[in-house]
Amino acid sequence: MIRSALFLIYFFMISSACWSQDYAHVDNTLLLYPERFEKPEDLARLIERDFYLDQDKLRAVFGWIINNVQYDPTQYERYDYNFRSYKERNRKDEKKREAIILRTIQDREAVCEGYAMLFERLCELLGINSYLVRGQAKATVNDIGGDYRQNHIWNVAYIQGDPYLFDTTWGAGRFTDKFEPDPDFFYFKTPPELLLRSHYPEMYEDSLFPFPVSAERFSYFPLFLDHSLKVQDLISPEEGILSAKEMRGLVNFQLTATQVKRVGYSFGGQLAEVMYNKVGEILYFQVPLPEDTPKQLMIYFDEQPVLAYRIER
Repeated sequence: MIRSALFLIYFFMISSACWSQDYAHVDNTLLLYPERFEKPEDLARLIERDFYLDQDKLRAVFGWIINNVQYDPTQYERYDYNFRSYKERNRKDEKKREAIILRTIQDREAVCEGYAMLFERLCELLGINSYLVRGQAKATVNDIGGDYRQNHIWNVAYIQGDPYLFDTTWGAGRFTDKFEPDPDFFYFKTPPELLLRSHYPEMYEDSLFPFPVSAERFSYFPLFLDHSLKVQDLISPEEGILSAKEMRGLVNFQLTATQVKRVGYSFGGQLAEVMYNKVGEILYFQVPLPEDTPKQLMIYFDEQPVLAYRIER
């Protein structure tokens, strides 16, 4: 019981600290900045001139990147990275890093490497301690239940000695068949319990989450599509893969949610509304599975997607 109480207090303190800061003056100043720079030093010089606090400098770094760099998967193919010795590998590491950073700030195109490395370089130029975090990100229903694989890079940076999480790639927008710009500051100082829903670091301590979550458990999380729903809010079903055979045509849901007026679901097509009961802050509802067994199930609150599951026969 004491552990649970400390758990909730921790979440409240971290979430409040991450979202209470007002950055309007930083965001408005960034509107006056050029959309392209020849080198990161030029952008860092402007940020250093205009802002004093590290948290404001980080906001400016994050804001400029997500508003001006577009995701381009062809960047993966632009670098020859074969090597014959560790000495050659280290030399190519540095050359590759410099090439990626310059291409990102000059051409304004990158994959996660470019976003994260440019963020790290700007922090370095501004005297802010930061580092790259490598790990796995889950972005689609097909990622649920898969083996751990390193496919993403994001950042940790320090403000007054405390570490915070940043992902400029996910903050810049979405990529399906093409990149869709949609700047999102949710990924600026994201609370650890929220980023861990979709990001699992190679070194677990880089999650900044004080309680253990295994890579296997992470793998079987459903997709969390809402910015506020936490893993601990989901009571049932906890795993993101639903067995149509075991469910016997009906999926029972229980989860903690406040201020929800309508609950709906979709199998990739039309949205259907479902009745629910609420006891305290816990919602209870059922979703009927059709006989033809669809491949995915999405749950909606007030017509906004919040969860996605994979369905197996």
